Amino acid sequence: MKIAKSKIVNIYLFLVIFYFFTNFIYQIQVPIIILLGGIFILCMGLGNLRKGISYTDLFLILFPITLTLIFLITFNNVEEAIKYIIVIWILTLSTLILSKEDLKDNGEKIMKFILLLSGIHVLMTLLYAIIPDFVQTINRIILPINSYNNNVYEMQHNNINCGITPIQSINAIYISVFIGCIFSRLMCKKGNKILNILLFVFSIIALFLCSKRGVMIAVFVAMLFVIIYLHIKDKNKKFNIVKTIKKVVPIILIIVLVVFFIEKYFNTATYIFERFFTQEDITTGRADLYVDVWEYIKESPIIGNGILTTQEMLNTYAHNIYLQLFCEAGIIGLIVFLIMNISIFHRVCKLKKVKDEKVILAIFFFVLFLVYGFTGNPLFDYSIIIPYYLSIAVINNKKYINEENTINDREQI
Repeated sequence: MKIAKSKIVNIYLFLVIFYFFTNFIYQIQVPIIILLGGIFILCMGLGNLRKGISYTDLFLILFPITLTLIFLITFNNVEEAIKYIIVIWILTLSTLILSKEDLKDNGEKIMKFILLLSGIHVLMTLLYAIIPDFVQTINRIILPINSYNNNVYEMQHNNINCGITPIQSINAIYISVFIGCIFSRLMCKKGNKILNILLFVFSIIALFLCSKRGVMIAVFVAMLFVIIYLHIKDKNKKFNIVKTIKKVVPIILIIVLVVFFIEKYFNTATYIFERFFTQEDITTGRADLYVDVWEYIKESPIIGNGILTTQEMLNTYAHNIYLQLFCEAGIIGLIVFLIMNISIFHRVCKLKKVKDEKVILAIFFFVLFLVYGFTGNPLFDYSIIIPYYLSIAVINNKKYINEENTINDREQI
């Protein structure tokens, strides 16, 4: 029996979203991405990729091609590099296929599914601050022993709330997705406004509890970008600074009130301010790390030292995806990656009728990913890279559907 392509798309999206929010439990990353993506590509085929090829599609496919060529030239860290390149190829092809399909079917259900799974992480983070024994009991059941020990250590020694995850960074990303969902609902004026504001407030508190500064800054930058972007896109209004400020100020006031609320009832969340203002090295060692990375960059600035060799050389990630890509893939790889993302930004600017919560969420996370990339490792994290490519697929898809509708309208005339 032949399964409709729309059902295959929906099954793939539900499974890959479920993987994203739960992979920390079973810690099988690369095989699952390859399995899900490989089956999806085989079922869908690559025939539609020839339809409506754009410069963005070409730059998307150029990125894994560049990584592959650099790997074949440098041939370093073979096993890890091959796994990473295969994952990038799988995600790229899946993204291009999704870009050409109609994602309207079950779009509402998918958004609710994301809201539910990300909401669980917000709830468990808040509960960890109130009744830690309860959450730790759950963590003993669902987390591998090393992950559980790291979770408890962070809470007891560093006042860092990882929720039901092993590390603060992935917990902060899960919470940021929930913030993006609620934020997109507020921007679309969808659902109960009071409830959405309350959920937004509690999710911001949860983000503070994670004490992940890089993600927090990226969230606020992404929200500010979306607010200004939507205001500019609104054809019924001419852009002016006063109207933009009126949209930004309420968000700022809510955040200020949240901070006061946190100081009174969630003392552990204020640790993030201590890390900002009391640490001798506010970069937590990143400045020295960047100097080391730059030394390696100078050894091979054109083609780099090889894919995923930074961790091998420094025994850690570079904590900056742009520097790490420069170090591993040289100026060639970095330029291709930047051009790819600039082309997607150009697509964002060309979008019409943006008042769609899944599109706003996609733009929100796309900006968040690129901003967080200045202090984190999202491009090299097999978990966080999933929503990045899904965001690109939604942005690309919205542009493609708009163009298809325009062509159909002209043909009917």
